[in-house]
Amino acid sequence: MRKKFLSIMLAISFIISMSSVASAQAVSFPYTRVDDNEITPLASAKKDITSNFVYVSLYQILRVDGTYTGYQQIYGYVLHNGQVIGSATLRGATTGGGVVVNNQIICNRQIPAGSIVNFCGMGHTPGLDCLASGIFNAS
Repeated sequence: MRKKFLSIMLAISFIISMSSVASAQAVSFPYTRVDDNEITPLASAKKDITSNFVYVSLYQILRVDGTYTGYQQIYGYVLHNGQVIGSATLRGATTGGGVVVNNQIICNRQIPAGSIVNFCGMGHTPGLDCLASGIFNAS
């Protein structure tokens, strides 16, 4: 009886956790060229909740030729209604193998639920464009 109860509770917990993941607005962006001196659009997503933050998970940041040379950061920008409302220096993974680095960008105002939010990047090293890949989660 106890084993059956635990199995049912585990199944219910799994269903609840999957429903919250499924409703999250996360958009992946494959290795996309990020300019070193211009803001480059990377992803757009719809906000599920009213908040003043978004999340960006970055994998390795590569040189434009696809090689890894230790490039570890890009500048990240959050745009709402065409205006930059948040920015941060974002870190990427320093090793391969599916490693990801989670970053949070705090915005200077609340973004209403249902709004479209844009994520853009710019290279951190002058004179060196890069390829960035990751997931943009507007929450």
